[in-house]
Amino acid sequence: MKKLGFILSCLFIWYLAGMYRYPPLMILAQLELIFFLVSFFLSRYFRSRLAVEVLRQSDTAEKGTQFTCIIRAYNRGKLPVSNFRIRLWYGYGQELRPEMRHVYGGSESGENLLRLELSGKYCGMIHLKMSRLRVYDYLNLFSASKKLNEEMWIAVFPQEKGLQLELPSLCYQESNLPQELRVGNGEETRNEIRQLREYRTGDSNRYIHWNQSARMGQLWVKEYEKETDYKVLLFLDLDGIWEAKISGRDHFYELLSALLLGLLRKSAAVRVCWYDGERKCFVNEEATNKSQCRDILLMLYRMGWKAWDPKDRQQAENYPLKGTFKLDMKLCWYWNGTLIFQFDGEELDDQITYKQFVI
Repeated sequence: MKKLGFILSCLFIWYLAGMYRYPPLMILAQLELIFFLVSFFLSRYFRSRLAVEVLRQSDTAEKGTQFTCIIRAYNRGKLPVSNFRIRLWYGYGQELRPEMRHVYGGSESGENLLRLELSGKYCGMIHLKMSRLRVYDYLNLFSASKKLNEEMWIAVFPQEKGLQLELPSLCYQESNLPQELRVGNGEETRNEIRQLREYRTGDSNRYIHWNQSARMGQLWVKEYEKETDYKVLLFLDLDGIWEAKISGRDHFYELLSALLLGLLRKSAAVRVCWYDGERKCFVNEEATNKSQCRDILLMLYRMGWKAWDPKDRQQAENYPLKGTFKLDMKLCWYWNGTLIFQFDGEELDDQITYKQFVI
């Protein structure tokens, strides 16, 4: 439409110049025609001189928060580029149909940065791909485009909220744990006492504060920053994860994160195991801090898209559950094969925040 309007205005000026025999109008019409042709080649020139890329190939974000994707535009030419448009797609891989966005900008000679604000609605991997760059001349009469292959992956993690757990039964069984599930050499590994509290059934005798108990006439125990010095085992039953909707996987990742963080408050480490149907083997990972919890989630995000066959299900079902927590895709949480609680995806946030569990 702009080109047609420009051409019509050029012809009209040409007509007036010829009708009234007015040389300045004739010169103006010729200059407009020259500028029209120059604009066509300018768009091609800008396309050859302008390059765009994402500054980081991967990044992380928390669910429900804004994160920034920084795009670098580099103009190798001497003339500034007044207007260009980047077409990009982003989405959660195979789960949802990707959304299209357009990013507009301009670039002086040299390097310029553009910031694109996005947010992650679900936990998982967001794939962002820039597919096409379109560059315009100064009057936006002509445009020239080229294909782009820039990609970026954003890992969207749950917010760091841990389940509220008390594990007196595990403390009671601590002396019966195999050696490989203990941390350290059996000596006291903590230096700071968080608090003294009254003895509760199931508390280990090793934490009784005998002096305070003698003074008060009842048993008191020392509660350290972490109440135990052994590893907790957690088995993930991933049967059905690939068939689940993205909201179902989102609920599973949220609950897994909260469970890991809650267990780490009460133990020195959590050993997480699951069966990988693509590699046909069990995977064992250990988490001792928040960063390693996210590493485990990232490994689950990146697993291949392959549904389990009956042999895979049988392998997972044969995993020994004695002394082990289990979490499955139905948000059922087990201890020693016995159901502790089945979470509700619609009320998951409230259940994580307010519900207390004594195991």
